[in-house]
Amino acid sequence: MLSQMLIALPAAFLGVAGLGKILDPQRFAASLAGFGLPAWSWVHVRRGVPVAECSLAIALIVPATRPFAVGLALLLLGVFSLLLALAWRRRSSFRCECLGLAVGGEPAGLALARNALLLVSLAGAAFLGAVETPSPSTVLVALQVVACYLLGSSIREVRHRRAILVGAATPEGHP
Repeated sequence: MLSQMLIALPAAFLGVAGLGKILDPQRFAASLAGFGLPAWSWVHVRRGVPVAECSLAIALIVPATRPFAVGLALLLLGVFSLLLALAWRRRSSFRCECLGLAVGGEPAGLALARNALLLVSLAGAAFLGAVETPSPSTVLVALQVVACYLLGSSIREVRHRRAILVGAATPEGHP
């Protein structure tokens, strides 16, 4: 059961993230500048990452492709974690748009912590061998975990925007 969850959680997250980018490509493309990527690479990243994430989500569930998919998912999340860490280190106001419409942008530090959890989950699955295919109930639990994460992030985003609006409506930004 543990190895199933270690695979199902990253698979669910990658599927939601890829779908979010497909549904709102402009938002994802706009966030690429915050990663510090050169402008010429944006079109390739904007098109390739959502396809890679959705493909990896499926490949993590299929036993025959799982070992290869775990390695690629570790690589993809590792690269994005490095870019997030660099953005966070610059102390920029960069907000990760990894989940597209689902969240509305996360602070780089929170996205980095989330990626660390996903990397640990994938590394644990690789260590345990993760030979079991996640059952439908395990996939459902993983989707519920991702949904709770999205809900919490959305609530935080609404509070953040409300604070900005309230601050902007008062004289000199004081509440």
